[in-house]
Amino acid sequence: IGQGESLELRLCVAPPTARLSSLENAKGYAVEDILELRPLARELTRWLELSSTFASVRLSEEKTADAALAEAWDEREDATLELTVRNIATAFDGHNWLWLPNVANWIWWMIPAWFVATEEYSLEFEVDVVLRSVDSHLPLYAATLPVRAEGTFDEFDRGWQFFGFIYPMNDEDNWRMIASALLPHARSKLGEALARSLAKDLPTRLQRPSVSDNMKKTLALTVGVSHYSDTTQHPSLPYADSDAKAVAGVLTES
Repeated sequence: IGQGESLELRLCVAPPTARLSSLENAKGYAVEDILELRPLARELTRWLELSSTFASVRLSEEKTADAALAEAWDEREDATLELTVRNIATAFDGHNWLWLPNVANWIWWMIPAWFVATEEYSLEFEVDVVLRSVDSHLPLYAATLPVRAEGTFDEFDRGWQFFGFIYPMNDEDNWRMIASALLPHARSKLGEALARSLAKDLPTRLQRPSVSDNMKKTLALTVGVSHYSDTTQHPSLPYADSDAKAVAGVLTES
């Protein structure tokens, strides 16, 4: 990875979330069957460490982005990275040039034909990236990264079918195997794209006043004293405490 400008930001990587596309849901398997989110988060954290864009990068131990934000505050970190993997989808893209010779191979020898990789598949998804200030909870950077991984499969790579050499009629188990086989490559492509995107775009973006202002946190202390020990010099003010609470409420909502 080409290293960009190093930022004095301590980053906490929040636990990612993921979901299949609507068409992929119809194939019968769940996203948890193919994608382990914790290993994905560890791999992406490692890519960000290698990029040297941040002063430090730590993977949160929490289970939600909100909890990671609170944890990052306790750890005195500057920003959290939230990742949403969505529209995960697999597709059969066709046969390669070996297909027609392999049909003849199947007619004459059958079994060897199952070991010839003739089927092209792809895995695609999008990742929404949000870098959020720990102080203000406001976004500092947002982007959507498209990821596509491709691979060539034989009969056993995607799950054996007797007539699969003609056209694979994939079921739930086949699609699960295909997605699982393509995911390691897809994860690597995502890690590289994420590290490059942040290293290239983030330094310039943080220089914008509108973005740097989002890193600031405003603290307000509202005090209302209704009763004093010396009531002669300081008469009671029965509404001072409620007024202070009302001001605090307005500041919280604005």
